[in-house]
Amino acid sequence: MVYSFTVYMTTACNFKCSYCYENYKNNCQLNEESLKETLDFIFSYGENEKISLDFLGGEPLLKKELIYQSIDYIKTYYPTASEAAEKN
Repeated sequence: MVYSFTVYMTTACNFKCSYCYENYKNNCQLNEESLKETLDFIFSYGENEKISLDFLGGEPLLKKELIYQSIDYIKTYYPTASEAAEKN
């Protein structure tokens, strides 16, 4: 069994796609401390080699430095995990 988790990085988006259904009134941003707490929760949930993690958001690459930090954190503390990112 694979446990699949999605980390929502931000509600911000740098595009104005005509097909977009999102209508965010508040701009929410994940910070470094919350990200580490989230990752620790996720990787305590199941066996490390059975975790699937996606980075999502309005446009998650607006928080690319935080994604890079999370990948480094995962590689350091949870080396058997894999990660992926979805983008517009």
